[in-house]
Amino acid sequence: MTEREAIEQRVSVRTFLDQQLNEEAVRAIDEWLADAPKAPFGTPLHFALIPTHGDEGEKKIGTYGFIKNAYHFLAGTVNSSAPKGLEDYAFVMEKAILFLTALGFATCWLGASFRKSHFADRLKPADGEIIPAVSPVGLAAGQLRLQEKIGSKIYKPRTRKPMSDLFFSERMGKQLTGTADQLLPFEWVRLAPSARNKQPWRILVQGASHHFYIDRAPGMRKKDQRLGVADLERLDLGIAMAHFDMGVKALGGKGTWLVEQPGLEDLPGSYEYLATFFRE
Repeated sequence: MTEREAIEQRVSVRTFLDQQLNEEAVRAIDEWLADAPKAPFGTPLHFALIPTHGDEGEKKIGTYGFIKNAYHFLAGTVNSSAPKGLEDYAFVMEKAILFLTALGFATCWLGASFRKSHFADRLKPADGEIIPAVSPVGLAAGQLRLQEKIGSKIYKPRTRKPMSDLFFSERMGKQLTGTADQLLPFEWVRLAPSARNKQPWRILVQGASHHFYIDRAPGMRKKDQRLGVADLERLDLGIAMAHFDMGVKALGGKGTWLVEQPGLEDLPGSYEYLATFFRE
């Protein structure tokens, strides 16, 4: 499976076949994680494939009933004080998830509905480190549970906003245009998953600079804080950055991630600058 196919075919799965990953699969995943892509801002990260099989309690490793029959989870740690730690974490984790998709495994981003203490017992995070998100890893079961059907109706996970709402040229509001190849990295961003399917990423192209913004949803961050979870919109932007990076490389291009505030005026009040990709 190609990267394009993995991006197009990946869906969130919450019900898995009641079986463990085989040794060959575990070894391949462990090897990928040991040599994982570098995070764009260099934040130290530690990811691991966590086996949960054992007693029946471990098999239900604290996901509040959202996940069924997962015997393995992808999880990691990052220092909570790292300036771009959440973006780096999501960037690498999304690339891992797409690698797993290409291998034929199902996954599901979980940023809130998991018990951090259960994963901390296995990952042993150092002082100041957090576990922002995790994902089950396994083979998808064929039938959706009622809970999944309800969730899919509420958040419509496969619907995506049009490019004209997300990507702009020279100034906000001016639609980005180009050939299919030129727009491929943006289309891959458009297909990225996001918490509650909010799709908060906005990209402004000014020459070789691609400025990434969060379009903050009213009250979402405060809600996440009340729940004691990571800033999910920053995780979403890290996922978008991974998709954009992969799209550029798929076209044979390259670039550098920077924090280079463009200082624009008259931005919508909900927009928050995050980072810039300078395309070489």
